[in-house]
Amino acid sequence: MKKSQLIVLSCLLIMSIFFTSCSSRVLVTVRPESNSIPVSVSWWGNDPRHEYMIEGLGLFEEYNPGIRIDYSYAVWNGYENRYQMLMRSHNNADVMQINYAWLSKYSADGMGYYDLSELSDVIEFSNFTEADLATGTMNGRLNALPTAYNTSCFFYNCDIYGSYGLDAPSTWDDLFDAADAMRGDGMYPLGMIYKHVFLVLNAWFEQNYQSQLFDEDGNYIGTESDIRNILEFYGELVESQVLMPPSDFEVSYFGAGTVAGVSCWASDAQRYCSPLVDNGVDVIVGDFISTGTEGGSGWYTKPATMFAISVNCENPEEAGRVLNYLLNDPEFIMLQGTERGIPVSTTALETLNSNNMLSGVEYEAGRLMRDNMDSMVLINPMLENADVQDAFKTYSDMYIYGELSLDEASAMLHESFMNL
Repeated sequence: MKKSQLIVLSCLLIMSIFFTSCSSRVLVTVRPESNSIPVSVSWWGNDPRHEYMIEGLGLFEEYNPGIRIDYSYAVWNGYENRYQMLMRSHNNADVMQINYAWLSKYSADGMGYYDLSELSDVIEFSNFTEADLATGTMNGRLNALPTAYNTSCFFYNCDIYGSYGLDAPSTWDDLFDAADAMRGDGMYPLGMIYKHVFLVLNAWFEQNYQSQLFDEDGNYIGTESDIRNILEFYGELVESQVLMPPSDFEVSYFGAGTVAGVSCWASDAQRYCSPLVDNGVDVIVGDFISTGTEGGSGWYTKPATMFAISVNCENPEEAGRVLNYLLNDPEFIMLQGTERGIPVSTTALETLNSNNMLSGVEYEAGRLMRDNMDSMVLINPMLENADVQDAFKTYSDMYIYGELSLDEASAMLHESFMNL
C-alpha cells in the first residue's frame, strides 16, 4: 500500500474512533483496499435514511463492480462541527450531502467544492432546470445539486384541535386563541426545535415590520430595537403557552400527542407525522402563519439537502456516477421515496408518480410549498448560520428563563450579530 494511502486510511480510522465517541449513531466504514476505485460518501439523517442509503449504495456497487463505496453517516446533532473539521483538514468525503447554507459558508468563491459542470458526461443535468442549477452555483461554478426543495411547514393534530372546536391556525391571533382554549389542560398549540423557533420569529418580524435582519450579502442590518421586538414576542409565545419552550421540546412529542402542532421542514414530515398517521390520527399541513392581512411574506424556500463532490476528490468521474445515482436513478429513488421531500430531478419525480408514491403529508407539504412559491424567495443562508443560531439560543434562553432582562438580552444578542 502506498504511503499516501496509509495516511488516508489512518486518518479515517482515527475519525471512526472519534465519531463513535461523539455518538453511538455515527458510523464510518473503511474496507480493505481492492482493485476497485474507492469513492467515499457521507450524509446525516435518521435511521430510515441510513437504511435506504446503505441498501442503495450496495446496489450501486453490484451494478458498478469497478467502484468501491466507503461511507460515513450520523444524526444531525453536532454534524456540522465534525464536517467543518473535515473540510479544514481536507479529509471530507468524495460525495457529500450538504446543507444549502454551507455553499456561502465554505465556498463563497466557488472553490470549496468540485465544479460539477465538468462531469456532464456522467451527471444527467437534463433532469434539472436552470433555476435548480442556480441554487448550487457559486461564482460561476456548479458546486452542488438539490435533492428537493424545503420550507418551514406547520403540521397539526386535527383530532386534538377538533376536540377544542378549533380549526388549524392560519394567523398569529389564531395561535393565541388556541392557547387560551388548551392552556387549562397543559396542551401546547405548537412545539418545535430552536432553528424553527428562530425562523418563525423571523417570519413574524418581517411581516410586522417589513424589514430584514440580514442583507443579501449576509451582513447583519438589524437594530437593537428589532431584536428587542423579536425577543419580546418570543416571550409572549412562551408565557401564553402558545409555544412549548424549545429546551423542553422533543421531536417525539408531536407523534405522542404531547403538543397539538409542530413547525418543521417539509422534508421532515414523515419523521414527525408518521406515528400519528399510522395510528389513524387526522394530521394536516396548515397554512403559513400570517398577520391575516398579507400572504406568506417572511417564509422562505431552499434546497432541502444537496449533494456535492469534494474539490480534493481523486476520482471525480466515479464520484460523479455515484452522485448521479443518488439523484436520478429510478431504483434508488424507489428506495428513497419522499423521505428527503418531493424530488427535484424530473426522472425521480416521474418515477414516484408512476408508482403512486406521491401522497401523504410529505406530498401535501411539497404541494403547499409549490403553490406559494410566488410569495417566497430562497432563504438567506444567515438565517441558518450556526453562529447565528447558537447566539439566538444562548441569549433567548437567558431571557426566557429570567437570567437576563429583555433589554440586556436584546443588547447582547444584537452585539453578537454585529460581531459575526
